[in-house]
Amino acid sequence: MKKYAIILFSIVVVIISVLSYNTQHNINKEKYYEKKELLEDLNQVVNIIKKENPMLHISEEELNNYASYYGNMIEDKMDFISFYRLLASFSEKIGCGHTYLDLPGVELNKYFNRKESHLPLDIKVIDDKLYVRSMVYSSDIPVGSEIISIDNKSAQEIIDILLDRIPSDGRNITFKYGLMNKMFSRVYFDYVDNRESFKITYIDPNSNKSTKIIDAELRASIDGILQSQNGESREITTEFFENYAVLTIPTFEYYSNVDNKVFQDKIDEFFKTVKENSVNNVIIDIQDNGGGNPLCSDYLYSYISPKKYTYFDTVPANGISYSKLATLQNPKANVFEGNLFTLISSFNFSTTAHFVSLLKYNEIGTLIGEPTGSTYRCTASQKDIVLKNTDINYIYSTEIYKTAVEGIDGKMTIEPDIFAPKTIDDYINNRNMARLKAVNLIN
Repeated sequence: MKKYAIILFSIVVVIISVLSYNTQHNINKEKYYEKKELLEDLNQVVNIIKKENPMLHISEEELNNYASYYGNMIEDKMDFISFYRLLASFSEKIGCGHTYLDLPGVELNKYFNRKESHLPLDIKVIDDKLYVRSMVYSSDIPVGSEIISIDNKSAQEIIDILLDRIPSDGRNITFKYGLMNKMFSRVYFDYVDNRESFKITYIDPNSNKSTKIIDAELRASIDGILQSQNGESREITTEFFENYAVLTIPTFEYYSNVDNKVFQDKIDEFFKTVKENSVNNVIIDIQDNGGGNPLCSDYLYSYISPKKYTYFDTVPANGISYSKLATLQNPKANVFEGNLFTLISSFNFSTTAHFVSLLKYNEIGTLIGEPTGSTYRCTASQKDIVLKNTDINYIYSTEIYKTAVEGIDGKMTIEPDIFAPKTIDDYINNRNMARLKAVNLIN
């Protein structure tokens, strides 16, 4: 997400939040703070939330009660990481997925690339159990194994900690699970633990229970390998088959004029080909899409809306670049009029959930997959402050954006028309269950 005013609606900054130290900012896990210093930082967060955050999902009384509760949990001589995680837990109670903690800086990025402290496992959470989809560099733990504990923390305890600290709109847990499944190693590092090695107790696919100690790895190495193993890409792809076409959009993060033009050209070309070849069935896959620029999702929507439409209900003053989205717009001349199947997931957040809410409300096509990670409204137009004593960068929302829909719960998620849950076997074999269900419907 780009910060402040004109650019908003993405989850990327959340998933690269940093929990570590650097000497430039005097941030390190060996440093300890006086209780009064940490209370000052906590109160700084409370005051800015009261002053500028819309507080969609929390009352001032509730905020004060949480501040008192977490303030009492602060101890004298508390180390940085303990406070960071405590503050993350407090911030989660605000119920705003665009409000979170961050530690920016070149030095921190350098630290990530040289410090081995990340869990080298691709873990999926299914029915509140942890499963190994793959390992980085080795095969010490068989894929498909169920993790019983990590460093004596049970799987359920780990999940509960993550649910308590990962921010989401309205504190809905759907997005939290989506983020765990997207990048478990990162959220584990941020919110649970970081160390040079991890003791893993697991049950392998043959029902044998074992315990092994595995070395930590670099974040950059883990990210690159897992993206390759999962076949992940941030590029828009198109596929054409005998009786259907597939448009995969992993992100709406095309913010600059140049990038926005690239996005529009790819969408134009896809629907031009669809029209020229009389394709009657289209699958739009946005399962890996965590948000981005509303101008992009609106542009896509203009190709599938069968009638004039309004994208946003209203646009706040800080969102002036999106003002046209609150006016009545015409669909494209070559709007798609065939059978549409949109694949969604719990990772869909912010702009992506806005897009899905319009499909749901206007009954455009069939939604297949999982419930989304957020709904038709969110707060954005972010600002940030640096906390006085710990130098934590606190990012917070200031405005409300909502799509022009009615009758959709503003706190929960958007349900698919057809559910397509994944098993660990589906993850291991890169099986796209939502797409398979769509193709079966077409055929």
